[in-house]
Amino acid sequence: MCIFCKIVEGEIPCDYGYYYASLIGNGTAEFVEDAEQKKYALDMVMKHQTGKETWEYDPRWIKAVCIIKVELSEYCVKQHKAGMRK
Repeated sequence: MCIFCKIVEGEIPCDYGYYYASLIGNGTAEFVEDAEQKKYALDMVMKHQTGKETWEYDPRWIKAVCIIKVELSEYCVKQHKAGMRK
């Protein structure tokens, strides 16, 4: 995953760069089939995006959406974001 991505422009090609914060990891992935677990996962994504705690979902949306749960066994993080703004 890469977040806070931004191209840094310069006067010449060697002055260009890229600010970022990233996470790289290994683990196992599984499809989530349980409707309540799907709702929880969707709530977490929507809370992250909007700040709102809970949402109402049409049951057809829950059935149609695919949620993949990833359990990390190891990970590392890296960043280069001097002077970067959100």
